[in-house]
Amino acid sequence: MIMLWIGLGGAIGSILRYLISQALQGSTGLFPIGTMTVNVIGSLILGALFAMQEMSGETFKQSMWLFLTVGLCGGFTTFSTFGLETYLLWKEKHVVEAMLYMLSSMIVAPASIATGYAIMKSLH
Repeated sequence: MIMLWIGLGGAIGSILRYLISQALQGSTGLFPIGTMTVNVIGSLILGALFAMQEMSGETFKQSMWLFLTVGLCGGFTTFSTFGLETYLLWKEKHVVEAMLYMLSSMIVAPASIATGYAIMKSLH
């Protein structure tokens, strides 16, 4: 049942990401404002959910938490998860780890895309 909740949240998040990105894309020339907007909104939502859980002293029901965080926010933007993980490292005073995670993610992800692209091009 948990997988269904995650899948439903992911489907909703993905559809919302597509609609928002399509509505905004191209409105600012080359700058990917649609993707940037989705990343910011997803990060705000995930941060708010995390704060709500932390402040209430109670945890969300597991299925609701997974629906909202892994499903909805994850389908909407995985960048929000990256943001939360970085924040949690920073919050726990793991500043070096947070900086390494940020820098390596920002370098390794585009490099991985370039590598995957090059592999597929070489196979074609």
